[in-house]
Amino acid sequence: MYKVSGVPFELLARAIKEVTPFLEKVIPYTGGRYKVEDIVQALLKEQMKLWVAFSSLDQKICGAIVTEINQYPQKKYFTILFCGGEKINEWDDQMHRLLEEVARTNKCDAMDISGRKGWIRYMKSYGYKEDHKYIEKDLSNG
Repeated sequence: MYKVSGVPFELLARAIKEVTPFLEKVIPYTGGRYKVEDIVQALLKEQMKLWVAFSSLDQKICGAIVTEINQYPQKKYFTILFCGGEKINEWDDQMHRLLEEVARTNKCDAMDISGRKGWIRYMKSYGYKEDHKYIEKDLSNG
């Protein structure tokens, strides 16, 4: 059995140590946009929020999600930035219900996520649809 929760600021430093291995696994998929240190700094500045899934038996964290709220000129979005962990299919329903509730409480117009192709199929069961594609050109090599 798993539980999900946002991490209170006073417990953030301890939780960061436990979720760092999950974050390290998603960093290669950010296209060089983030390092773990960048995420940690944003969490400590409360620019991003950490959510965890943990075992109700031993309180061990088994998954982590990092989110942020983006206010655009016309809409407010609850954005899922990073997701990693173990046995995700055992806690994802609870987590998504919690995140959607938080998004609604914060009067967000929508939720969004960017990720690898596999996430498109996975998130459809939660009512997400593929909206657009990012097109990128690397300029770092001349």
